[in-house]
Amino acid sequence: MSNSIYAELAQLSYLQKKQPETYKGFTRDQSYSPVNSTVWRKNDSKDVVMSIKGTSNLGDVKLDALIAVGLLPLANRVKAIKKRFNEIAKDPQARIFITSHSLGASIALQLLKDNHVLERVEEVYAFNMGSAEGISGISENIACKLGIKKRRCKLLKQKLHIIHSYLDPISFLSRFEVGKHTTTGLTHSMSNFTQKADTKPVVKHVDTVLHELEPPPEPVEQQQTVETEEKIEPVEDDTTGGRVQFYTRRHQRGINDHYTREERLKNEHLRHIQRSIV
Repeated sequence: MSNSIYAELAQLSYLQKKQPETYKGFTRDQSYSPVNSTVWRKNDSKDVVMSIKGTSNLGDVKLDALIAVGLLPLANRVKAIKKRFNEIAKDPQARIFITSHSLGASIALQLLKDNHVLERVEEVYAFNMGSAEGISGISENIACKLGIKKRRCKLLKQKLHIIHSYLDPISFLSRFEVGKHTTTGLTHSMSNFTQKADTKPVVKHVDTVLHELEPPPEPVEQQQTVETEEKIEPVEDDTTGGRVQFYTRRHQRGINDHYTREERLKNEHLRHIQRSIV
């Protein structure tokens, strides 16, 4: 299965009782309450996915406080989710996966503190894990580099997928956890992982930024050409028996155009000639 389906199932866990009964080839196990964690079974398969939600209400904030002081393992929710995992694990053919976000990812990591869970689970996906858990990860990382607990370190590197965002301070220390690390997206939200768009920050050259800030050039107004007729004041012509005759000149000009100085002089000269005929 691709990482995106684990991200989507982790996001669905926030809906709790409003989650759909089926989703993309998975059926929700109705025998377990969907509050705080949900059990999904893949159709025509022994794959089981436990999705653990993150902070969404005041009760979750209290658990966040326990993370900060290192007391999360004592929380009743952690014990209840671990009990659920052990019940599913009784089926020897079940392939168990865990997906989680934020507080849920911290709880998933607490489950992996138990070597039995670490051995039994297939893979764990932890999206933007709470940073306080990363403090314990530093000591475990050092132990792995020193060659201590080789079996545990090997399993963590194989099974634990830690996905965090570039600009998320909450999951910053999760970078020190032992596992497979992926960085994508910008914020703490699950939408970073369920959208296919590349959200990696792009650094632009200053000249490019300044060019983008320049106002666009004003559109050039296209002059419309119309045919106009200029009437010259009437003069009397002897050849017409003293009748008044209009001298006219047709020309094409742009609407917004004006006479040039040359044209004005030419026009005045023409009037002078017409008057001199009389």
